[in-house]
Amino acid sequence: MIPIESSSRSGHALVIGATGMLSAVSRALVRTREAVTVIARSHQRLDDLSKNAGGRLHPLALDYADRSALATGLAEARRRHGSPGLAVVWMHDHALGGLPVVVESLTGADSRLFLVRGSASAAPNAREHPAVAALKLERPALLREIVLGWMPNGTATRWLTHDEISTGVLAAITRDRPRHPVGTTTPWAARP
Repeated sequence: MIPIESSSRSGHALVIGATGMLSAVSRALVRTREAVTVIARSHQRLDDLSKNAGGRLHPLALDYADRSALATGLAEARRRHGSPGLAVVWMHDHALGGLPVVVESLTGADSRLFLVRGSASAAPNAREHPAVAALKLERPALLREIVLGWMPNGTATRWLTHDEISTGVLAAITRDRPRHPVGTTTPWAARP
């Protein structure tokens, strides 16, 4: 696991889609942040993630596709812990319409939103989701895209493991570049 640099050791962080492939990211941020709000649908998985977090992990069980519930949850998290300076967001494309709600919670001038995207976002014929396109125009300094790909596996390819994804996301946070691939997305025909 790649450590988060000490320069990011403060404040409030937000992780959406926190209990699956990003669970190791959530645990790493708990070690380096004063408060980490994690959002997922499963109470049980959030409870499991919360164990041994030293009271700095604050679970919110809600469906991020429900914009109203997301807005209410983020407003409460902001009231309790301040505006997040860092957000790591994994949303399925059907729910990306809620992205503006997340952006509203990030008020700091040097806030960062690390948006984790699936390999389909790198397809040769991929169209940019309107919420992502709008964010690139309105607040380009805020957005960092992490594009998940695949790994070579001998003569074939395979999807990334959760550990590889988390390691790649943590590397992206440390490097703080506008676009960060994890694995490879070319050639497209090699996709598993």
